[in-house]
Amino acid sequence: MKEKGSLGEMTKSPPDAEHPETSLHGRLAKADPEFVQFLQSEDPSIFEEFAEVEDEIPDLPSSVSDETQSDESESEDEQAEGSEHSEEASLSVLSEVTLTQVDEDIQKGKANLHKAKMLVDAFATCVSKTGANMDKFNVRYEIKEIQTMNTALRLCFVHFPSLWHRLAGSENIPGKKALKRGMWCRLFPSIKVYLRLIVKLLPELSNDDMLKATLEHLTRLTQYYGLLPRTSKMLLRKLVSIWSTKSLDCRKLAHESIMQVVQPFSDLMTAMIFRTMYLAYVRNSKIIEPSCLENVQFMQNAFADVCLLNPQLTYRHAFLFIRQLAISLRNATISKTENSAKLVQSWQFVQSVLLWCRVLALCPSEAALQPIRYPLVNVAFGCARLHQSQKIIPLILHICGGLLELSEQAHIFIPVHTLLLETLCLVNFNLKPKRPTLKPISFDCTLKLSSAHLLESSFRLTTMDRVVECLQRFFYINRRNVSFPELAFPALETLKSLYKKCRTSNFSLPLKELINVVSKHSAWVAQQRRKGGIMIALATEAILDFEGTLLEGSDSPLDVYCAKYNRVKARELIARQSSFNLRRNERKLGKKAVRSRKGIVSKRHKRVGRKSDKQRGGTIGNETASAEQQSDGDLLVDFRVSDSD
Repeated sequence: MKEKGSLGEMTKSPPDAEHPETSLHGRLAKADPEFVQFLQSEDPSIFEEFAEVEDEIPDLPSSVSDETQSDESESEDEQAEGSEHSEEASLSVLSEVTLTQVDEDIQKGKANLHKAKMLVDAFATCVSKTGANMDKFNVRYEIKEIQTMNTALRLCFVHFPSLWHRLAGSENIPGKKALKRGMWCRLFPSIKVYLRLIVKLLPELSNDDMLKATLEHLTRLTQYYGLLPRTSKMLLRKLVSIWSTKSLDCRKLAHESIMQVVQPFSDLMTAMIFRTMYLAYVRNSKIIEPSCLENVQFMQNAFADVCLLNPQLTYRHAFLFIRQLAISLRNATISKTENSAKLVQSWQFVQSVLLWCRVLALCPSEAALQPIRYPLVNVAFGCARLHQSQKIIPLILHICGGLLELSEQAHIFIPVHTLLLETLCLVNFNLKPKRPTLKPISFDCTLKLSSAHLLESSFRLTTMDRVVECLQRFFYINRRNVSFPELAFPALETLKSLYKKCRTSNFSLPLKELINVVSKHSAWVAQQRRKGGIMIALATEAILDFEGTLLEGSDSPLDVYCAKYNRVKARELIARQSSFNLRRNERKLGKKAVRSRKGIVSKRHKRVGRKSDKQRGGTIGNETASAEQQSDGDLLVDFRVSDSD
């Protein structure tokens, strides 16, 4: 922290006197001294005014590092604030009484600029207590009690930004012209300091409740960040870090703030946040566990919202990222090495494919994104068909799920059923399991199966259940297609062939049920075609009119069957969630039970030890028995101490 005298000299002197080589004044004086003299003769304060509005520059060149941007922004805070501060030993102590009095004055309408600055200075002290680097900020006060710090934070979160509007006499966010005159001109330096202190505070918060309170407060300040492009860029990086690492509630609040902050800026800011969020998503997709499934799905939806802000920009970046996936797939196909195959058959690759499937599914009407559907589908099929085996069946099902979602939401035909039928042909359902099932296999968080999994009976049951479910979904998506009978015919022939080969009822019954439903629906569509005269009128308009008559509420065989199937699956999901919660509670209670059981066992051992000592001592004299009992007790104590040590 700088000394008082030196700071006073700094604030009184022009802002470019301290760094003559890097400031605007110094650079111009070195390049063209005559031009500088002319400017100063016309307006002596021109360089001082430039320093105050320098933060309004939209962006820095790409050659300037992020650290340089932040340091320059924070040094502007000192120039804009222009106030003196002393050594840490001479800081004035901020008490609870003072903050309470400030709160009462604000509520009574006695607020002024001094009280607003006092709250900002108190907030700076709170930020310094969290361990943030405050070298570029003025810390005027010292807080010794945690209650006082909580009060200061509460007052800032409650009164800002409404206090600024009250002092300025306006309910609207100020424009660039309003910041140069009137009350906003006097308020804005402290507002800039407060906004940058929020950026400093966010990465230091580890408590979810405190972080949520700060993010909720931040949502009311996002319009002010539109006046500070450099500060907004630093804020967006911090918000993306929260969006990709914290709890789900904090992620949602961070996403809301990201959407509000990024909208006023140009394509450069949107491109930066686009790349940052995509890379953060890929890093989070390295390992998928049941606890993070909800977070990954939320990140996919949130990223799709960002893509909707600028579809043209999304197309340019999506094309590059999908092209990179295609290059990795091509290298794995050509080289046929184990490392290249692992790169493709990894969670990061699969989740990247699923992310773009989700983006295109949530943006079906964007014409700019439609050209990348075909390359994405080809990359997905190539990933699923690379070194097909029983071990990568979960990977194939993940890819099929993403393609089915894209087909359903974008209303396009994707031949996913070919992948699913190939998967059924990989497994021999007539083999008897060589080992019992200790735990059911869940494909939701599994990418590859081990050799031990292939020997269990649950592997075949889960495979049949998931493949039949995906096939049913595929036929349901295309149920209103006028060519459904021709589409379903090859698949029905393959399913009938598998049904004839399968001799186990657990696997043959689902196949038989699916074959019957699809056959009935094919006959129903053919009947509707004959009624509508589609076989004669093959014009596009007639086909579209026919498909429009097959509404979702129609009583077709597939609609009736899928409605019943979904109800059964919903009940199974509820039962599965309740059993999961029960096991989790038992696991929590089990730790306490184990500790209490250990205590009971140790007490029982003590009682048994005492009884055995008395029984052994009853056969000899009392003195000898008491001596042996005492010695055994000492050894027991020594043994326990040494064991614990």
